[in-house]
Amino acid sequence: MISLSRSSILNASFRNIFVAQIKILYNSKQQLIGYLPLLLNDCYYMPLKHAIAEILEDISKNAHTLRNIIKLLSEDPEYKYCLGTSSLVYEAYSQVKLKKYNIWEIDMTVVYYLSAMMSQQLGVANTVLLITKEATYSPFAQSIEEIADTTSENCTLLNHLATEIVKYAGKLYEVDTV
Repeated sequence: MISLSRSSILNASFRNIFVAQIKILYNSKQQLIGYLPLLLNDCYYMPLKHAIAEILEDISKNAHTLRNIIKLLSEDPEYKYCLGTSSLVYEAYSQVKLKKYNIWEIDMTVVYYLSAMMSQQLGVANTVLLITKEATYSPFAQSIEEIADTTSENCTLLNHLATEIVKYAGKLYEVDTV
């Protein structure tokens, strides 16, 4: 009878979670790499267009890092889908493409859904970062921390842009009382 030690079961469990979450995060970023250029084309507010281009660049760098980590773990980087991102991408596409909004509503819809996707990725990155506290995965800690930091900065940028878009929209719809 083969007996697995408690530590070997725990190590296997950590690896399973680490690999699964890295693949989910990688796939989520890959989906956004394909999707963000479409969003970029639908936006009107130039600072939002610039921010999306910057976010796309960050996501591409992060995806490259994640792909390298997955390969270092001798795993296949391909993962079917991050269902959370898939759902948000579909919903955002439906809201922006299929409904006739005014300019600022489209931009706010883009910010809303992109913020939700970035928040999801930040949660996964922070979970993976916790696992890197385990000695086996500590070599990946700095890379994962950089991904979490970049994603957090992008969330902050999107929140700032939402504020700016609301101010901009308010000016568009001000009524002259003179």
